[in-house]
Amino acid sequence: VVHTVNGGGFWEDLTNNLPVNAAVYSVTADRASGALYAATADGLFLAYSPRGTLSNPSRWTKLQGLPDAGVMDVRLDAQGHQLWAAVDGFGVYASIAPHRLRDPQVVTSADLVSRAVAPGSLLSVLGAQFDSVSMNGTAAPLLAADSGATQIQVPFDVRGTSVSVAGLRGGASVNLPALALSSAAPAIFVATDGSPMLLDADHGLMLDAMNPARSGTNIQVLATGLGRVKPEWPSGVPAPSTRPPVVAGNVRAYLDRVPVEVTRATLAPGYAGLYLVELAIPRILDFGPAELMIEVDGAPSKPVRVYIEP
Repeated sequence: VVHTVNGGGFWEDLTNNLPVNAAVYSVTADRASGALYAATADGLFLAYSPRGTLSNPSRWTKLQGLPDAGVMDVRLDAQGHQLWAAVDGFGVYASIAPHRLRDPQVVTSADLVSRAVAPGSLLSVLGAQFDSVSMNGTAAPLLAADSGATQIQVPFDVRGTSVSVAGLRGGASVNLPALALSSAAPAIFVATDGSPMLLDADHGLMLDAMNPARSGTNIQVLATGLGRVKPEWPSGVPAPSTRPPVVAGNVRAYLDRVPVEVTRATLAPGYAGLYLVELAIPRILDFGPAELMIEVDGAPSKPVRVYIEP
């Protein structure tokens, strides 16, 4: 494994203690944290270089938890939060990137992206299991926690232009980078493969390329970050199954940048920090993938792909 920063004028050998007779098929890295991953015939390995560089790494450590077979490819998402490994004869495995355990990050739970947040947003602290969390010095609802992540909700009554996040772990306080705070910061939930979490409004079935949405029907979009609701609802408490609070802001939806009717936008019944946006798919003659986006008071979500049939 070698690395160059000058177009091949000089190469630095990063092989270090990787198995001598194991072919290396793929490498990937997160420069911000200095984490390096190598997919080899003898498994998946991790090493660390100084932050901001990919030079002079530590000794490689073999990662456990994968089948005992060759790892043919390894990839990180753009922000270095998720890791994918293709294992020979077994398929593709996905998890939170192991280097996050020493470099926790706060991301939106919907798509694991670091961005501005809104009152009521559902967040994940990747790489840390906290006993409690505070935001701007006030206790925030802690909804779930395990060794890989802690899920929290931004209180509905938080104010200001930013949110400071601090977690308590084993009696020690951990301060995390502050987050920009907006009245709305919508994000559509996606699975680890990037497919959005959409439901058929009539039957509750998940929609995807094999089970597409139908024109002339309603679909439901699961999202977070839509902001405050009416009537006000306590943070950390699942929304009621009947007459859930509605989003206070003006919610719009677009298919291929064309506005579509939003029939309702509420907290998702039975969940905390989760919103449900229902929209009417217009009758169309064409079919195939379309770009779906929601917007609250002018603040847009990232677009996702939805499959539609006539």
